[in-house]
Amino acid sequence: MAPFSSDAKRARGNEIASEDFLFHLYRGSELLQDNRVHEAKEELEMAIRLQPLDPQGQDLLGVVYFRLGMYPRAIEIFEQLVHEYPEERTPRINLALCYLKTGQAMNARQLLEETVMLHPDNARAWGYLGLAFERLGDYMKAREAFTRGGQEGMTRRMDELLSEQATPAPRSRRPTTRPPEPFQELEDHDPPARSPSVPPPPVSLGAARIPSMLPPSFSEPPSIESTQSLLPATDFARQKLLIFPSGGAVQHESGLLLVSTPDGFACRQEAIRGLIGALNASPQADPLPRLLRGRPQQEGLGGSSPLYGYSGANRLILGPTSEGARLHAFLLRDDVAFLREELLLGFDSTLTYENGRLAVGDGEAVALVQLRGAGPVVLETRRPLGAVEVLPGETFTVRQELVLGWHGRLAPRVLPLSESPAGQRGLLAFEGDGSLLIELPV
Repeated sequence: MAPFSSDAKRARGNEIASEDFLFHLYRGSELLQDNRVHEAKEELEMAIRLQPLDPQGQDLLGVVYFRLGMYPRAIEIFEQLVHEYPEERTPRINLALCYLKTGQAMNARQLLEETVMLHPDNARAWGYLGLAFERLGDYMKAREAFTRGGQEGMTRRMDELLSEQATPAPRSRRPTTRPPEPFQELEDHDPPARSPSVPPPPVSLGAARIPSMLPPSFSEPPSIESTQSLLPATDFARQKLLIFPSGGAVQHESGLLLVSTPDGFACRQEAIRGLIGALNASPQADPLPRLLRGRPQQEGLGGSSPLYGYSGANRLILGPTSEGARLHAFLLRDDVAFLREELLLGFDSTLTYENGRLAVGDGEAVALVQLRGAGPVVLETRRPLGAVEVLPGETFTVRQELVLGWHGRLAPRVLPLSESPAGQRGLLAFEGDGSLLIELPV
């Protein structure tokens, strides 16, 4: 058989790349539909690396970033889609919703006014335009937009607000609070008119099926009929004060972590909820590279959601990067820890790190990070975390998928079938002196 020509090889390579792209695209869409947003993010980012200009992949990735609260990235994607497809309705409405969620009501209003000119019969565009006008305090225009959008409940609400403006409420009572936002979805395709309290069903976008896109909106506090029991602002703030440690990290009852770093910190960008100090990125704002034998690699530390190094003294508020995840922090004291790279959320910049792999059998391996020095380390897991102490002379056997990392002088090895109970596969044996971190099945 004659060898393939260079054109045939190139065509075959393009065909394989296209198949890989579609696999990751559909897989990401399915994971998104199952509300496994963090996993969907990895699949869709992989798809986009194969076909960076694909609009469907970009749109799905924008939805993922939105659901993870990574609004700047979502806005960047939707703005580019609006620029490239100016008459398309979907990216316009999705971008407008991003603007509304980030307090940019004026930008949302301008974008939606253009959108309803292009698509005058789209109820959702009119509904979001009403929401933008309401945020800007223009209740008359908001009422008109809600009416065009078929939002009868919000139209009545604007009538109430207009009436309150004309007739101020008595001093002894406060106006009723505004109900939660009636719009809970990113744009799909032509949703039928419906009550604001009924969320629209998933609708297909191209070949991929998109689930509900938004987390529930925050409910507002109940109305307070009397002001006599209220605390002065200073006392109220003191009761709610977030107390940062003098150094290291502490966990707030909410699950957030309060971190104080005199010399800088490295973490995933989407984990930062707030900060005190000058959070200065390293030159070119590049992510930290993976290090193999001390040599920087082209890949960023942390994979598709890399860690960035920040310098200076800062106090940070860190939160989970995905719904249902939880944070764990511990302090290294001039010792060493080995952790799964995918779980590492942040660490003190004074710690040194090195990348490696943990063999788990059948030729497979898991990416690890070795951390050494003195300072706080933060992990993010999907399930509760536990630790097992391993003493010299003991052997601890565990399923490889439960291993999150370890601390101290432990040596892992793949347990051969001849030593495994009942011939089980996927078991690791740890020996030495240290503590093994495992994920607790629930």
